[in-house]
Amino acid sequence: MDVVPYGDNIYIGKIIYSHMNLEILREIGLTKNEIKIFLALLKSGPSSATRIAKEAEVHRSKVYDSLKRIISKGIVHYKVQDNKQIFIANSPEELLTVIKEKREKLDREEEKIKEIIPELHGISNTNKEEQSSNVMKVLRE
Repeated sequence: MDVVPYGDNIYIGKIIYSHMNLEILREIGLTKNEIKIFLALLKSGPSSATRIAKEAEVHRSKVYDSLKRIISKGIVHYKVQDNKQIFIANSPEELLTVIKEKREKLDREEEKIKEIIPELHGISNTNKEEQSSNVMKVLRE
């Protein structure tokens, strides 16, 4: 199976993955190599890192780095078979979990920001009073 990049499209075998398909995957935080690896795994099934590197046309050293990241994102897992790691793409529905986790993280960050807004306003008011005082001094001189 050959992976042929063409512009922002990726061909894996005879299947084209368009820019739009890839863009949504990029928007949820996957890199181009992670996308290529995930698509290759979906197409070819359980694979060794060597096979993934060949199928996805990603350098083997980058395959391991990318696999670590997409395993941590929950869209790929592995099993040990004959003392070799075999990587398996999880169901595409797991991509929704990635989005859910991002949403939850944003919600936590929003709550933290809401907690410090009063302090930020306090700093802002202090600066406005100081700025106003400095402007008045300049105008008097």
